[in-house]
Amino acid sequence: MFQYGYWVWKKAISPQTCDYIINEVPKDKLDLGTISGGRQDTTIRDSDICWLNKKWLYNEVVPFIKIANKKAGWNYHFDTYEEFQFTSYGPGKFYSWHMDTDVKPYETGKLKGKMRKLSVTLSLSDGNDYEGGDFEIDFRNTTPDKPNKLIIKELRNKGSLVVFPSYMWHKVHPVTSGRRLSLVLWSSGAPFR
Repeated sequence: MFQYGYWVWKKAISPQTCDYIINEVPKDKLDLGTISGGRQDTTIRDSDICWLNKKWLYNEVVPFIKIANKKAGWNYHFDTYEEFQFTSYGPGKFYSWHMDTDVKPYETGKLKGKMRKLSVTLSLSDGNDYEGGDFEIDFRNTTPDKPNKLIIKELRNKGSLVVFPSYMWHKVHPVTSGRRLSLVLWSSGAPFR
């Protein structure tokens, strides 16, 4: 379903696959998530993460990126998928307003010269397993003179997935109880022209 500059699928990935992903995560390898420049700032982001690079995961998620890119009419050019980021939000954890891309391309590493184009968030936990933790997008880029925010309620469903341009402002509200688990992926390519 396409609305307001994002594409969402309810229950795109089976609950069994979501559980399998969760079990793949080495629990002793979770680190505090960082923000731009690799900095830790718990006033902006307070969540625990680890990185996953499993070929079968790309086979599960990448087709949704390609479909959304085409059906939404974005037609962005990208040739790389970054590593998956597993994220755990326990009570009090959150990620305030941010964009997933920067105004300039990566300057070093295997992504040098590339920028994030599309972002994906896959819900691994059921919305009944936690309170708070809503995922919200602000479409200020399309109407900068007025607030235009929307909570993506479909992401409360385990296995639901949203694809959106990486330049869109978004946040995860604080979790008040339970644990919200998600998997994030970005497609990257040459800067926009």
